[in-house]
Amino acid sequence: MASESIDETMDIIIYSDDKTVRAAIIEAVGVRAGKGLPTLKWDEAATAHGLQIMVHEGNYPVAIVDGEATKISGLVIAKTIADEEDNVPLFVALTARPQDEWLAEFSGITATIQRPFHPIEVQETIASVIRKALLERK
Repeated sequence: MASESIDETMDIIIYSDDKTVRAAIIEAVGVRAGKGLPTLKWDEAATAHGLQIMVHEGNYPVAIVDGEATKISGLVIAKTIADEEDNVPLFVALTARPQDEWLAEFSGITATIQRPFHPIEVQETIASVIRKALLERK
């Protein structure tokens, strides 16, 4: 599996209305989340509507959503996309509190990353979800 996917490129999208959050996650993961995983091409969405359009028109196996986005939470938009789209990505939610776990589960979130962000945890969590997405593709 590793030799197959290492030459691949995977589109990945991150939604947050805070550009510093998007930058922190992208910087923590980089262009490859782990050994044997595809090179990542990052797309960014600053609005929930932008995320919806990009998911509808694109091919994103993984989407990272900010549960603390101010106008529309990433958890809400993940649930909306899951209910309305045919090609639903695996979602990783960025949360602020352990109490958000139940809402993340209800929203169909695959994994959560809690603030404050620790780069190794961010990278490992996203690598795990990418591996799951690759297995589901087969």
